[in-house]
Amino acid sequence: MKKKNKVRWGRLHTQLVLFYVILSLLVFSIVGGLSYAIAFKSVKTQAEQRLLQTFKQIEDNITVYLEDVETMARKLRIDNTIQDYYQFVDMNDASSIYLARELLEMLDETLNTYQNIHSTMLFREDGAYFGTTRSQTISGKKADLPVYSLDCYAMALRDFPNIIWASEPELYQLLRRLNTEQNQDKHFISALLGIQTFYEKRQSSVLSINLKEESLRAAYSRSWQDAEFKIDLVDKDGMIFSSQTPDKIGTQIEAAIVIPEREMYTQVNTSGTESTRQMIFYKIKKTGWYIAAEIPKDYFTRDLNFFPMILLISCFISLGIITPIYSYWITHTMHPLQKLTEEMENLGKGEFGRIVQKIPNNEIGTVILHFNEMSCNIRTLLERTEKIEREKTKIEIRALQNQINPHFLYNTLNTVKWMAAVIDAENIVECIVALNKILRPIFSSQEETHTVRQELDYLQNYVTILNFRYGNNISFKVDVDEALMEENIIRFILQPLVENAVTHGFMSNETGSIQIKARREGEKLIFLVQDSGVGISPACLTELRDKIEHNREDGGGIGLQNVNQRLRLHFGSEYGLTIESDPGHGTSIYVVMARIV
Repeated sequence: MKKKNKVRWGRLHTQLVLFYVILSLLVFSIVGGLSYAIAFKSVKTQAEQRLLQTFKQIEDNITVYLEDVETMARKLRIDNTIQDYYQFVDMNDASSIYLARELLEMLDETLNTYQNIHSTMLFREDGAYFGTTRSQTISGKKADLPVYSLDCYAMALRDFPNIIWASEPELYQLLRRLNTEQNQDKHFISALLGIQTFYEKRQSSVLSINLKEESLRAAYSRSWQDAEFKIDLVDKDGMIFSSQTPDKIGTQIEAAIVIPEREMYTQVNTSGTESTRQMIFYKIKKTGWYIAAEIPKDYFTRDLNFFPMILLISCFISLGIITPIYSYWITHTMHPLQKLTEEMENLGKGEFGRIVQKIPNNEIGTVILHFNEMSCNIRTLLERTEKIEREKTKIEIRALQNQINPHFLYNTLNTVKWMAAVIDAENIVECIVALNKILRPIFSSQEETHTVRQELDYLQNYVTILNFRYGNNISFKVDVDEALMEENIIRFILQPLVENAVTHGFMSNETGSIQIKARREGEKLIFLVQDSGVGISPACLTELRDKIEHNREDGGGIGLQNVNQRLRLHFGSEYGLTIESDPGHGTSIYVVMARIV
């Protein structure tokens, strides 16, 4: 049984520890998940802000670069040489040749001054065009030149005096065809601005300043130091016109996108079903171009890649430290409960009175205190019950010792009565009849109770016999209300008191009286047996009360002790006898019992 108890206890201990581990893991998971979510959002926001600041710096560099070019272009637009060129109708006469020379010198000077310019071109509405590169002069006249059908050309005339930045492939291809030199720059970007002569208030021509793509790339590359990936400049249609990877220029970006009108946004690269890349777009306000960067999906959150592992390791380390401590605490805390379980098992085996010695100052200690109290109470109750049973056994043995065969006694008394009647001895007949009435209820019924009336009749017959013995010296009086006559009481409970009054209260030839009174108080019946005898001295009264209270059988007072013991056994310790005596004036004994319904 002890081994089984240990196994069961160990199972409870294991359940508590497992519950703690599971609960801790759940709490760690929730807290870790929330922490990761908060950290993820914070780190991503900070990374996006850093990237946004970088893009803004690139935008500023590009804007400064383009504004320098625009300043130079506006000066060219109002230059007298260019104004004169747009006014000449015939470019083949001598004056036009001189003008062309001046225009060429002015444009060459511009190219020498601005190394980032690839070429400049002037387009008139009559199809005439004139321009220069660093190694070649371009001129001619062609009314159906494709440039006049381009959107950027129309926008330059319409939005005068604003400058239009164009990266259209058609313009790029046209300018390459007009340029016949062998070693051409691969790519360039054009600034188009409408020309309005001083004499005509309309826009009839366009000046195109073509910038080297590599110079624009150098302008924004100064602010981009991340070697992991490159950035591109794309137009609103997703065409790459400048890139840190030159081979991508002139191609569409890989992501299938619809660029919204937002400053910066992210779109997952859809070139593969399980792509690990994403596109970042940032809009340049001045031109409507976009800075595009293809970056890894975890670019913004890569600093958190080890965060879940760190959380997991922290969780297991914490559990590894806390769990043994918690297990020890559980073992220490539950030890009193284990002892309580063992004592309860012993109590179940009949070992009453067992208690737990060590009592903790908590709820378990309260349970142990109640168990100890219960165990002691059970033992006390059992001891009291055993004592009551022993007392009952003694009383029964006494009754058996005093038992006489009733038929033999009745027959003997009848014989004596007829013998007395034959010799005309009436007093003997009366005595025998009284004795017969005393003995008949003793042997005729086995009930424990009878009425007050029957008890008083019994006492009257008993006193009658005593008067034959003592010569009619005893006066017997009854003062009991008729309403109490049918109350049930314990049989023969008052007879030992009357006998005690006669035996110890009167001398053999002394005249005396015995009075019986009764009253009811609630659920109690109180009888008073009062005699006019010699009384009891204070010392003897104290000794007698002590014997009755503690049920001591040494010396006299055995009859009173038996009556008191019967009352307490039947009704409880609050009932019994109370003795009062006035030496020389008699003794009063109060009998308190409960009503028997």
